[in-house]
Amino acid sequence: MVPLGFSRGKPGESLYDYSLFTWSKNNVQINVLVYVDDLILSGNDSAALLSFKEYLNSCFHMKDLDALKYFLAIEVACRE
Repeated sequence: MVPLGFSRGKPGESLYDYSLFTWSKNNVQINVLVYVDDLILSGNDSAALLSFKEYLNSCFHMKDLDALKYFLAIEVACRE
């Protein structure tokens, strides 16, 4: 089941990667990539990301590993 606000098989979901979900509203965008038991979150509004992480933490036991450094042995460069 897809969480409310996120879409599946529609413009909000990548048709090439079924583990990538996007949400956008009022120029705020949040992207969630699900890989096994990890979630990679990105977006253009840090307050919205923090609120979304707090929501997820209220639903699931989560550990925030802070900024992404490596993913599948690929070094990730984050823009601040």
